[in-house]
Amino acid sequence: MKIFRHKNGYLYSIEQNGRGKTITSPKGWKEFGATPYRTNKNAPKLLLLGKNPDLKDFTFEFDD
Repeated sequence: MKIFRHKNGYLYSIEQNGRGKTITSPKGWKEFGATPYRTNKNAPKLLLLGKNPDLKDFTFEFDD
């Protein structure tokens, strides 16, 4: 899993919604979302990033 730092200062992992979490695909399963990293429980929730996310507000930090 790749961890990115958002311009707001918090760490996030970016993943496709519903990927490997359910048997039936949820609505918008092709959309990508930013999930707060486990050490950033209080990080604000971000809106969906779309099907082809533009990561200009994110910088790569490390692999977990």
